[in-house]
Amino acid sequence: MKYIKNTLDFHVEEPTVISLGKFDGIHRGHELLMEKLAQKKEEGLKAAIFTFDIPPKKNVEHAEAKVLTTNEEKMHIFEGIGIDYLIECPFTREVMCMEPEDFIRMLVEKLNVKCIVAGEDFHFGHNRRGDYQMLKRYALVYGYEALILSKMKEDERDISSTFVREEIMAGNIEKANHLLGYRYFVTGMVKHGNQIGRTIGIPTINLIPPEEKLLPPFGVYVTEVFIDDKRYYGVTNVGCKPTIKGNNPVGVETHLLDFREDVYEKVVTVEFRTMIREERKFESIEKLQEQMMNDIAFTRAFFAKMKYSLTNSKFQRAFGRYFCRKNYFSTNHTWEFEECQIILKKSKKEAPTVIVSACKILYSFFSGKIIPVFICSIVQTCKLFYCKIFQWIFFIYHNSYSIFSNDFCFQKLCFIIL
Repeated sequence: MKYIKNTLDFHVEEPTVISLGKFDGIHRGHELLMEKLAQKKEEGLKAAIFTFDIPPKKNVEHAEAKVLTTNEEKMHIFEGIGIDYLIECPFTREVMCMEPEDFIRMLVEKLNVKCIVAGEDFHFGHNRRGDYQMLKRYALVYGYEALILSKMKEDERDISSTFVREEIMAGNIEKANHLLGYRYFVTGMVKHGNQIGRTIGIPTINLIPPEEKLLPPFGVYVTEVFIDDKRYYGVTNVGCKPTIKGNNPVGVETHLLDFREDVYEKVVTVEFRTMIREERKFESIEKLQEQMMNDIAFTRAFFAKMKYSLTNSKFQRAFGRYFCRKNYFSTNHTWEFEECQIILKKSKKEAPTVIVSACKILYSFFSGKIIPVFICSIVQTCKLFYCKIFQWIFFIYHNSYSIFSNDFCFQKLCFIIL
């Protein structure tokens, strides 16, 4: 992916399909936009995203703008789903005062736009005078196709960054994750802290998140932490550690279960699963230690309960880079197949017997595109009065998450028989 930022002097020779927006938090509401980009990419256009380097609201209204997704996170997400060009336009006074028609002309001339994909709520130009109707009106003038999409809804409300932000700020992590289509996360480098956790037998890793990153309410959370592409379970405190004396900065501090390695200066990602409790000040370090042990016990019980649930992220991890992360464009999917094998082999060790009884792929054709339908039936047996019981069926079907790449050999992903 070519990443263009900090300049208005950009130019793309290849014909493009472009989607416009803030993209603050890539969420399920963007699903239809990504699908249309994928369709046009199959027709030979290059997929491009046009956004701004800072939220326009920060410059226009001089409001504090905490973001769901930092610019660096956007870059990695868009690169992962196969976008060819990410244009991060500086929101200068020149751009802020640009007339709507001039904005359209700039896109068409500089980015060789053949198709514009936008939502009904998209506005642009000086004082937000441009809207989707203007995009459609000027399509014939400048020779592009305008695809205007309705908003996806949840609970009779548009799925939007505002909706997600409200749920995160209220501590409703499960709801926010549902709206996002993946788990809300914070990424940062591990820094040295005051190391008090080590003195009480509960070592932690400390992250100082980017200043512009929106954090959930101060409190303790069940989390999953990724270090060097490996996953660990954790208990995470978001806040300023009021029990510890001194002026402590706001940070993200995590105790990793059954982990004792040195990860200082490594970049880690913390994904939030659910909130345990609010952050509070304790009378003593001993009281804090006692509560942390309770939080750890809660976290172990949480993951034990989720271990063999159909909503467990084991299979979401194996398949989720397509279905949850919307990897529509990429054609190099070997690592997902390998990860799926590892996960299933690990499951075999965790249970007395694991038998993958059936893995089938049904192909149907609709509008000339292959739609994979996964039926993965996994039978897990365990001992209960020396009888084998417990049947586990895992379905992933095409209407849940559409895939538009004909190049990926889906047989490899599901024909795994242990």
